[in-house]
Amino acid sequence: MLENFKKNYFKKKYQDYHNIFNKNNITWILSLYGTAIGAGVLFLPINIGIGGILYLLILIIIAFPITFLSHRNLARLVLLGNKKDSSISQVIDENFGGKASLLFSILYFLSIYPILLIYSTAITNTVNFFITHHINGYEIPRFILASFLIFLLMFIILIGEKFIVKFMSILVFPFILSLLFLSFYLIQFWNFSIFHELKNFFHQYNFKIYHAIWNLIPIIIFSFNHSPIISSFVINKKKECQIYAKKICPRILFYSHILMTTTVIFFVCSCIFSITTEEMIEAKNQNVSILSYFSIRFQNSFLKDFGPILATIAITKSFLGHYIGAKEGLNNVFVLIFKKYNNKKNFYIKNITINSIVFISAWFSAVFNPSILEIIEYVSGPIIAIILFLIPTYAIYTLPSMQQYRSEKLINLFLWVTGSIAFSSIIYQLIFKIKNWF
Repeated sequence: MLENFKKNYFKKKYQDYHNIFNKNNITWILSLYGTAIGAGVLFLPINIGIGGILYLLILIIIAFPITFLSHRNLARLVLLGNKKDSSISQVIDENFGGKASLLFSILYFLSIYPILLIYSTAITNTVNFFITHHINGYEIPRFILASFLIFLLMFIILIGEKFIVKFMSILVFPFILSLLFLSFYLIQFWNFSIFHELKNFFHQYNFKIYHAIWNLIPIIIFSFNHSPIISSFVINKKKECQIYAKKICPRILFYSHILMTTTVIFFVCSCIFSITTEEMIEAKNQNVSILSYFSIRFQNSFLKDFGPILATIAITKSFLGHYIGAKEGLNNVFVLIFKKYNNKKNFYIKNITINSIVFISAWFSAVFNPSILEIIEYVSGPIIAIILFLIPTYAIYTLPSMQQYRSEKLINLFLWVTGSIAFSSIIYQLIFKIKNWF
């Protein structure tokens, strides 16, 4: 009788949550959206614009399947946890052992760490751009400006990490609304110069489509990535919906990904319809976000003031979030490698060491100003692809508990090939660099 009561109770709960547009589910749809859509989106139009009409068409076709199917597979993997609150790292440990858990922790750290370097460079460039182009000030030496900005952001985190997390969640929704407003505002500047390529489309891109896909997939993966929140999302739904979480999680992911891909594609289209390919190349060479470039490209007081402010807020939000994530990821690696030092006595030494490593590397990146788009294309995207595409697909064909998903052969093949293409970017770059050395 107790079993029947539980069954009927959770069935009613499932029917309550089956309404995808109830308050709880809408909150998660927006939370997933807000985690994915951050400062990285401000660099996406530049790469798409440089690639031209071919890159835009590829983005429109594959953005949703790449984003939805990969995050759904990762959610399925988290659902395997023996406990209601089992995170992705614990699931890996339970099913593949301690060594696999250590490897996953290292990959997880490496998926966040390069992004931190990207935003260290981006915040320095954005502030420097604002000083020199908007208030006509003198250019501050990069090592001084980077030291001040990164120390300030790090200091904010150290004195109030919990407050920062809440503050960032508040910033998510104004940022999304600002992005949508800006997309509509730019319509007045549309010139459709990108469509001039159509007359030479087949002649120009006949043998370049494979190269375009190879370059673009890591960028799309990076721009829509929200893998760090998937564990929290699934754990929350497991506690609420019990056995029905397997049905509800994919539906929430579906609507969230529809929302994020349509709004981001609209933003990208609005940006690349407004300026030429040559101007996109200029923005890339200046190593700034599309909003910073727009602020000087158009003689428009709104874009001049609003663009840098929105870019600074977005990059700051992303930097703070990834600083916390990188620090936690490095801490997990330290705990797994140096287990005997994981005690209260060594807590402060470990904390100082981790903060120092992250701060110094972020400062070096900001000072030396590496290409943001190249880091996204050749480092961040490929490493994220391992976690999002290759590990869950591998789990499907090795774990008996995931064999029910083996029937989705075309989807699994698509995800494995996509992840392999993204990961191969690292191999290609290593071979290319070594070849140049000799």
